[in-house]
Amino acid sequence: LSRRPGERIFIGPVGDPFAVVTLHNITVDSSAVRASFTVSGTHPLPQSLRVGESLRFEVCALLLPALTSRTVTLKLTEVRGNQARIGIDAAREIEIHREEVTQRIAAEMRAAGVL
Repeated sequence: LSRRPGERIFIGPVGDPFAVVTLHNITVDSSAVRASFTVSGTHPLPQSLRVGESLRFEVCALLLPALTSRTVTLKLTEVRGNQARIGIDAAREIEIHREEVTQRIAAEMRAAGVL
């Protein structure tokens, strides 16, 4: 998924995600290109990754007890200008949506009286 600073990725059910990844900034220094982001619920303090580095966290067993794997891995795969490409590895049962898609699905669910 490609994100710009301030944009978010929702991990978990629409309306009740268990993690929200927010990209804060992209910096370039003499040693590396880095992206700084937070993961609400698991890593509330900003995390800084270089291209190729990963961050892993576990999904609470109470939230999705039938999962085969509860590990979610975020990997900074590429940075181009003010956009960071983030790879996400998670069990198929875990919903992952860009913020704009989450908002559209939530609006549809509200209109149908589901949310």
